[in-house]
Amino acid sequence: MSDEIKGKKTMPWIPVGHPDFKWRSGADVQATWHRYTGWTPPSAGREPVYTETRVPEWAKVRRVK
Repeated sequence: MSDEIKGKKTMPWIPVGHPDFKWRSGADVQATWHRYTGWTPPSAGREPVYTETRVPEWAKVRRVK
């Protein structure tokens, strides 16, 4: 496999054994990128897309008298 196809390996900035390392559950990667680099996701400025969910005809329940 060539180097171009391989995925990027990201190393932590503070090693686990370092006294300043603080583990937190539920890390928000986007918030971290935004805090350090000012990055925002491409969808941040767009309006949310609402889709209409319709029940198919065959799934509707019909009452029988």
